Amino acid sequence: MWAPADRLHKERAMMRRKEDRTDTNKPVIVVGIFLGLHILFAYWQPVPVWGADFLRFHDSVFRAIFVLLSVALLLLAARRRLGRWTSGVARLFYSGSTPWKSVLSWVLLLLGGLLVFWGMRSAVHLLGDGIMLMRELEDFWSEIPRTDRAPLTFWIVRGLHRAAGAFAWTSAETTYRLFSCLSGILFLVVVRYTARLLGKDALERFLIFALLLGAGYMQLFFAYVENYAFLFPFMLLYLLLGIRALEGRLAIWWPAALLGVLMALHITMMTLAPSLLALAILKGRAEGVSGTTGPGRLTVRAAFAILLSTVVFFGALLLIQFDLIAYLQKRQGFYILNLFAEPGPKQHYRLFSIGKWVDFVNQYYLVAPASLMVLLLCRRTRWLRGPDRQFVMVAALFPILFTVVANPELGAFRDWDVFAFAALPMTLWAALTIVRELRDRLVSADTAGLICTAAVLHTVFWIGINADELSAEARFSSHLNGGYLSAHARSHGWETLAVYHRDHGRSVPAIRAYERVVDADPDFAGGYYNLGNLHYDLKQYDRAAAYFQKVIALKPDFAEAHYNFGNLYYDTGQYDLAILQFEKVIALKKDFAEAHFQMGNALYGLREYDRAVEHFEEAIALKPQFVAAYYNVGDLYYRTGQFDAAVGAYRKAIALNPGNARAHSNLGNAYHGLRDYQQAISAYEQAVELDPGYAEGFYNLGVVYHTLGDVERTRRCFRKVLELAPEHPQAPALRSWLALSPG
Repeated sequence: MWAPADRLHKERAMMRRKEDRTDTNKPVIVVGIFLGLHILFAYWQPVPVWGADFLRFHDSVFRAIFVLLSVALLLLAARRRLGRWTSGVARLFYSGSTPWKSVLSWVLLLLGGLLVFWGMRSAVHLLGDGIMLMRELEDFWSEIPRTDRAPLTFWIVRGLHRAAGAFAWTSAETTYRLFSCLSGILFLVVVRYTARLLGKDALERFLIFALLLGAGYMQLFFAYVENYAFLFPFMLLYLLLGIRALEGRLAIWWPAALLGVLMALHITMMTLAPSLLALAILKGRAEGVSGTTGPGRLTVRAAFAILLSTVVFFGALLLIQFDLIAYLQKRQGFYILNLFAEPGPKQHYRLFSIGKWVDFVNQYYLVAPASLMVLLLCRRTRWLRGPDRQFVMVAALFPILFTVVANPELGAFRDWDVFAFAALPMTLWAALTIVRELRDRLVSADTAGLICTAAVLHTVFWIGINADELSAEARFSSHLNGGYLSAHARSHGWETLAVYHRDHGRSVPAIRAYERVVDADPDFAGGYYNLGNLHYDLKQYDRAAAYFQKVIALKPDFAEAHYNFGNLYYDTGQYDLAILQFEKVIALKKDFAEAHFQMGNALYGLREYDRAVEHFEEAIALKPQFVAAYYNVGDLYYRTGQFDAAVGAYRKAIALNPGNARAHSNLGNAYHGLRDYQQAISAYEQAVELDPGYAEGFYNLGVVYHTLGDVERTRRCFRKVLELAPEHPQAPALRSWLALSPG
């Protein structure tokens, strides 16, 4: 028989072996399910699963790679070999601390990060508001006080774009792409310092580093066109400063001041304010244990921290001259999901509906994979063990609540970026939990490495799908078809895709997308308007006319629709119908210079020259730099024999655009009409100097020389005309003259 002590020893040993097996099996099962769902959803989707559907849009080779890597990862973890590999990689990353190694590691990190961010950059800008932001920044930034709840961020982007435009580039896309990548470099710096300060050894530091870089929000740094990337390094710095304050190494004023800056960068960062209050309470509680802080002092400290954040926030807005009151008055409010009432026109679902919670799970599956796995693996009693994890969890809680109640106006799969904020404190919480559990021997290095590697694998394939143009477009279209979207969101999504195709010169796909726009929202006049424009550009005038009529029926005061409808009639020679449309445009917008110009052209076509002149002159009065108006009024004066007036009009057109060869040639015609042959010759010579292939210029020059009796120069000019334009209307006459005047 065993002695009681021996029996107790053996029972404990058996329990430890059982716990070890549990520690091995449960993580493998949880991570296996996490990775397996990616594979399952590549072939079967009972509900929209945009948080884990990347393999569906990757080709078969990448699917096979994902499967092989997943199986290898799980086998290594099950056989307890992954921990040794993870520790080995950690030692490689954090080996030695000599100055030259430190400098080299920083160079490799930052340069490598920039190369990866740019090399795997987002191929398209369909998610979020990317296309709209680029258009606003590039086309009419100075006319629109754009803020979009991010006043300081927009101020920084605008400053970068203006500075770059002075010496480097003018593309808004380039500005936003570099802004994204530079934000990523800054994030790498903060992540490295965070890992160094919060980890006690190489393995802990590596795990913190890898987990923070393995979350789905990393997509924001891959040349992603949006305003959110710049927030993340400062959010992480805020969390790090808060933890250091809890450790007694910093005063609470540092994170308080930084929170004020964060709120100025994006107003939704106000959701972090409760975490500052929690920080003051936790810090006071820790100091209270040692008898250094009483309740009164704690209250004063918390109030002063909130006050400091508020002062910094308003100070930053004052610095950039942002009028918060005027902004709030113009805002129509942020859409909150209805609790029981029917969804509004821009809402697809109520707060407590299946669709809402499917999208909620998708959001955090996408952006916070490690957090989900740690929540499933870690005992609930240990979730909030320690003030640092309590502070970080409070920092995540209110952004998560924001995700719950806010309406994803463009659709949750498109608005993933605005709801990604909570993922950063969640991921930091997961990292802290893993290293603390590892330190307490409650999880193994195999489990830590398994969670970390699975999260990284998930994020790499998420970033990869967005780096491929066709795959990203296919994924976007798929979720427009099958996602939980309001009619507004679906229509807006198809319009975004249509604009993308149109800007890339793909008219037919753009037409198909705009047809989906009006299918989703039959009362959207802008969709029919753009369909009319696209068919007009393709010279499909009957279809274009039908769409313009539809627009006008829906929105009779749509001046641009009347204008383009008038242009269609003008191009098809229906001048009287064109005039009717232009008259409607002018009645709606009297200062529409182009409408007066086209009205003048239509009247010119009907030979109503006096009225045509009136409208050309009105166009010039409204738009003094209107070159084409000067040019056309000059043509009209020339046609009616008013050569002096024609000379004046052509000279003004040339002053505004000296490189217009045709204007110089027509100026020569006007001088020819005045019999000022030397001035005519000078104008014609300028025309052919600007455009050596301009046959009409050589013809006009030859005619003047013929008038002056200069046979040799006439001969040279006429031969040049036949060389450049053998089918010129006067070619037979020129050949006859040359035959009679050989030289």
